[in-house]
Amino acid sequence: MFYVRNKEFILKCIMTLIVVFVAYIRQPEMLIEPRFWAEEGTNYFSYAYNHTWLNNLLSPQFGYNTLYNSIATSIAMMVPLDYAPYVTTYLAFFVQVFVSSVVIWWNIPILNTLFKKFAVALFIQVLAYARIWVTTIGVQYWLCILSFLILLYDHHANNRKVLIAQYYLLALNGLTGILSCVMIPAFLLKAIKTKSKPVIIHTAILMACLLVQISVFTYSLITHESGLSQRLVYCSPVYMISKLIKFEFSAPFLGLFIFNFPSVIQIEAAVRNIMSTVIGPSILSYQFDFIETGFGLLIIIYISILSYKKFKQLDTQIIMLSLVLVTIISTLFSVNMSGGPRYTFAPSIMIMVLIVGAINDKTISKFFSYVSVILVLMSLSVSFIQYRPVMMNFSYDPSWPKWKEELSIWRTNNNYPIKIWPPPWQMNLHK
Repeated sequence: MFYVRNKEFILKCIMTLIVVFVAYIRQPEMLIEPRFWAEEGTNYFSYAYNHTWLNNLLSPQFGYNTLYNSIATSIAMMVPLDYAPYVTTYLAFFVQVFVSSVVIWWNIPILNTLFKKFAVALFIQVLAYARIWVTTIGVQYWLCILSFLILLYDHHANNRKVLIAQYYLLALNGLTGILSCVMIPAFLLKAIKTKSKPVIIHTAILMACLLVQISVFTYSLITHESGLSQRLVYCSPVYMISKLIKFEFSAPFLGLFIFNFPSVIQIEAAVRNIMSTVIGPSILSYQFDFIETGFGLLIIIYISILSYKKFKQLDTQIIMLSLVLVTIISTLFSVNMSGGPRYTFAPSIMIMVLIVGAINDKTISKFFSYVSVILVLMSLSVSFIQYRPVMMNFSYDPSWPKWKEELSIWRTNNNYPIKIWPPPWQMNLHK
């Protein structure tokens, strides 16, 4: 009787533990022996080390406020230097697991079965770009997904504790990067349609956060903040769009390695020759693959038709609005305006929520349910196959500098630039 009564609770606990395990096995070495990653060390931690707690919290970098990064590095300063990377790494790991966990435990109407919840919870882990894994400089992308889940939450569920927690979470999210603030129109749309008091409060919180972010950005422009030098610079539209299609619509389903197979390379070469004959060589000067771009366009067409069929549903409207807004803003404000997998991570999860939500949806044709099942299984299979190999290719090498070894050298010479990940990044600490 106990099992029957608590079956759903037990299953959710098991699913949560599986998510933690999946997150851990991607690269356990990085959790056993943590490191600082790129700007996490060179900018955030080094600034925290050389300044006061308050100064660190009130000094945004790269043209926008990153509250969680500042909190994490300030806490890291409270422990011995040998263990400082443990703090930032595990605080980033906690965010990753927490975002997947809320999918399982929260009442999100579009994910109305445990299978759908579990699928999206897994997608949040396996689709994450290797270079935003367990590092606080990638936290803003995970928090963007959390804000998206808050947007989809059933605010008529009357769970006061969850609603209050969401207020604080949204404030944190909105003050850690701009991506959560980008979804204000989607929150406003839901507030107008539902007249829900919690959603109205959510919208107001994000608007307040946006004012802070605009102020920070304006100040950074006036003071010529060096972190803005690579933002809003010209990039070839063809290159930018092809890269967007690759990472947001193609890679989640085909993976990153399939295009290195000899047979695929041969097919790609044949297609390029045909296209060169048909449209001329000019477009071939851009670096993109016709096969992955073509497949990505098919996914765009499918999503467009699916959203059109379901557009009367409010969830579909806010998903598509969020998807378009976050995709555009994250790409335009990306480094060198070139986009990339870190910027398409949150939009990819939005796409997966839409596709997973279409499974067994009685309001549309069974065709969409069948296609969505195929796409979900395809994506999960490919993602798990490349889950660890992608880390080994892009974000982990056992020969890279060890934090404690570098620290021991620095202790004999405080002017020594500490080598961090990935090479050739270095950070300077001054006692």
